[in-house]
Amino acid sequence: MGAQPSTIAYKKNALRADHGEPLVLFHGSKEKFSSFSHRPGGDQGFHFGSEAQARMRAGSSGWLYSVVLNVSRIKNAKDTGSWGKDTFRRARAAGYDCIRYLNRYEGVTTERINELSANGTLSKLDSLSDKDFLRVVPEADYSYAVFDPGLIHVLSVESLSPEASVASTMLP
Repeated sequence: MGAQPSTIAYKKNALRADHGEPLVLFHGSKEKFSSFSHRPGGDQGFHFGSEAQARMRAGSSGWLYSVVLNVSRIKNAKDTGSWGKDTFRRARAAGYDCIRYLNRYEGVTTERINELSANGTLSKLDSLSDKDFLRVVPEADYSYAVFDPGLIHVLSVESLSPEASVASTMLP
């Protein structure tokens, strides 16, 4: 990705990386779209994480969105694989902008899954605390489920299709 957060406009409440710059996160999708919006029947959260997580989600012919999130009230939660609409509704009603969770599913390599399966650890992962999970799967990374599409600043959209003639679209 060529987007440098220091060269783009971003809001005062942008989520920050450890070095102080806005944290660039990624969203993977099978579909290309011009803006994030809620779909009827959706879980009411837009999920963002590492590039590896987003690429896993999008597949080889999907779309990769790089974004900065303008969030300030973050609820930490354990990844259960599926929370349902009530989890998002309660967090939003409590004044949170998003839910942050250690992603236990996307971004974990096939090699790591095979290793954990071979040593008998794979079936025990869901019972681990986040701290213990990171000891076993050190490449795991945090993801964010944002409730309000107005808090999402899209930096660029990249086609992951090998046939794409224009790989990336930079946005203002």
